[in-house]
Amino acid sequence: MAVTVESRGQLAEFLDVLRRRRWQVLLPAAFVLAFGLAFAVIVPKKYLVKTQVELRPVSVSVSSKDGANAAFQVRSRERVREVVGNLKNQEYLALSPEQRHEWIADLQSSIKVSPLRSGDGETTFVNIEYASVDRQWAVTFLKALRHHWCEDVLARDRNKVREEKSALLEKQLAAERQLNAEEATLTELCRKHKIYRGDQRPRPDGSIAGDPSLDLLSQNVAELDDIKSLLTQKRVEQAVLQARFDEMPAEIEGPTEVLSGAGNDEEIAQLEREIVAKRAELLKYLPNHYRFAQLSRELEELTDRRDRTARILKRTDVIASRQPNPERTPLRKQIEDLELEIQKLEARQRGLEQAISDSERHGAEMQSVWGDLRQLENKIAVLREAHKQAELAFNEKSRQLAMVESPSGNPFVVTEDVIPPLHPTEPNPTMIVAFALVAGLAAGLALALGLEFSKSAFRSVHDVGRLLVVPVLGSVNTIQTERELRAASMRRLLIGLSSILLLASVGFVTWAWAASPELLSSGLRAKIELLREQLR
Repeated sequence: MAVTVESRGQLAEFLDVLRRRRWQVLLPAAFVLAFGLAFAVIVPKKYLVKTQVELRPVSVSVSSKDGANAAFQVRSRERVREVVGNLKNQEYLALSPEQRHEWIADLQSSIKVSPLRSGDGETTFVNIEYASVDRQWAVTFLKALRHHWCEDVLARDRNKVREEKSALLEKQLAAERQLNAEEATLTELCRKHKIYRGDQRPRPDGSIAGDPSLDLLSQNVAELDDIKSLLTQKRVEQAVLQARFDEMPAEIEGPTEVLSGAGNDEEIAQLEREIVAKRAELLKYLPNHYRFAQLSRELEELTDRRDRTARILKRTDVIASRQPNPERTPLRKQIEDLELEIQKLEARQRGLEQAISDSERHGAEMQSVWGDLRQLENKIAVLREAHKQAELAFNEKSRQLAMVESPSGNPFVVTEDVIPPLHPTEPNPTMIVAFALVAGLAAGLALALGLEFSKSAFRSVHDVGRLLVVPVLGSVNTIQTERELRAASMRRLLIGLSSILLLASVGFVTWAWAASPELLSSGLRAKIELLREQLR
């Protein structure tokens, strides 16, 4: 009778496929796992070393650009090549020039530099990382690379400040030479024209103070004014004395005897005293003074009054005699002395006028010289100020250079030194084995499912029951002869033994390389080393 075959779910079918093709899943997984394990053991292990440098803005020329450009400066090809050459890396020295170029490029790619700006925006932290299969080389190289970069920046800063200092020194010397040349020119000009360089500031009239001829001109002008005033005073005094002398009689009456009545001698004597007092007061003033004219009028009135009084007698009977006037002789002597003094003053006046004329002529000739002196003095003042500024700038740059060359001028602080790592950081063997296991299972599943579902045929009675509208009466299993069974068994045995042999070989090579490399042949070791070299 007909049998209705119950259909199964897809999960059950999937599990049935895995059960039937379990070796097609496990065998690829075992191979991939074995090769993954071998790769995890053979692949070179890299040791990652790190360091951190703080870049502070303490140097006069170190700026934020040094921190921002650290990634390019530290990893520069020339720097890496120089560091490797200084360390005398034997592997590098054994290579050809073309191979050295590639070796340096690979080394550059293993260096990572990451600058990090601090919160204040002034300090920069530069993190430098390097990974290598040789732990000791990684530590030595990273320290040397860090030191080379720091010293290069410091040397660049010091050289820059030294060049600026040399330029300022040359500028200072040039200013000093120019200043000395201009001062020599000024000294020669003063010597040529006999000008003494005491104080050569320009006067209001355009002349230069310190010129003896000009100082003498000023003295002569002042002295000439004094002499003219004194001459006027002496001439007035002479005129007064001469007038008095002319009015004085050559003879005077001798002793008189009054026969009757009384004389007026006392009144005349009083008038004489007043006249002498007025004359003495008159000598104190110049002719152009208002008091001089007033005193002259008073003196004339007193003289007229005296003369009138002298001619009046109260008694007419007088006996008189004549004799030379004794006052004329000293008065004449006084007039002659004044005349001699006036002559000396006039001679001095003529000499001063001639000297003043010569000085003025000399001054006219010296106008261009004074102009040159003023220009030279102004130029020297400008040059002296420029020399002073250059000297100040040179001293400031010297102070900066001393600061840069001192330990306090070093902007680099190693906040994290290079520490040799205890264990390799890459690649991770556990991750490699896990990835190989997952990849192997995935490859086995893909192979099993591909072989199962790649055929366009009914794989089971359930496939037939799902497609036919009539019930399935029964099923006949695959009929195999003994010969086919023996062939299938031999085939499975051959595949199993070869797989086991291959897996055992891979496992032995892996174990021997990790534990005792001398168990392997030299050729195999060379090939493994070549593979490791390619995997670095």
